[in-house]
Parts: sequence; C-alpha cells; structure tokens
Amino acid sequence: MHSYLHHGVTPGRLDVWRDARRLGGRPPGSGRLVLLPGDEGGGEFTEPPSNEMIRRCVDLFLDLAAEFTVCIVDLSAGRSIATELALAATGSPLMRSVETSWIVFHRVDTATRAGGLGTRLRRPRLIDQAAKRATTRRSSSGSGSCVPP
Repeated sequence: MHSYLHHGVTPGRLDVWRDARRLGGRPPGSGRLVLLPGDEGGGEFTEPPSNEMIRRCVDLFLDLAAEFTVCIVDLSAGRSIATELALAATGSPLMRSVETSWIVFHRVDTATRAGGLGTRLRRPRLIDQAAKRATTRRSSSGSGSCVPP
C-alpha cells in the first residue's frame, strides 16, 4: 500500500480463499476475502499526507466500496499519519455516498496510563475529529457513523 499511496503503483492483492488452499477452501456462504497488504518494511509514514496521497486513498476506497460489501482498514497501533490520511480521505466530498464506520481500539498500557496517548498520536484530537466528521457526514448525507472508544 505504501508504494501505491506514495507513487501510484498498483497495490498487491492476496485472494485468501484462492491463495491459501491449506485453509480448506472458501467456507459455504462466505464472500470473497481479499487482503491488500502494506509494503514489506513500509512502516510508519514519515510526512503528513500530500493531496496526491489523499486523492489516491479516496480512489482506492471508492474502488473497494464498489467491489466489496464490507471493507476493513487496519491502521495498526500508533499510526497517526495513516489515521490522518484515512480521515482526510473519508472526509472527502467524493466519499459522501460511502458509509464509513470507525472502530477505535486502543490497548491500555503503562505509557497510556501515564498520559502517553496524546504523545503517541501526535494529534490527540484525532478521535474527536473522526467523531465530528462522522456527525457532520450523517447530518449532511444521512450516512456514516463513528463508534467512540
């Protein structure tokens, strides 16, 4: 995904039921399960998302929304720039017709109990911003939701 977002390289896809035969094939009644993995060694983004990265992310989300009923994006722990990119993309006017739900999971550890969450996220208001955007989207288009922590 890093190469796609930075340079427009077509993202790799792993069709789980086709490529992982040892799982016993596709379970009856299940849909397609496709993974779009990050680049090996890609790690955290080091700079705020550019307009081009946001546009590519919007394009990807729109393509996936047209192809699949449910799409899950795992931003991993502490990925503040990736979260900022996802917020910018889902907040785009082009995404108004796509219902977006946020599930925020944060494991409480020593750093968090000591007030480290704001430091880790670099943008301590990201969760508040997600809730505000979801509320704005719901009121303007009737769709979207946010599940606060």
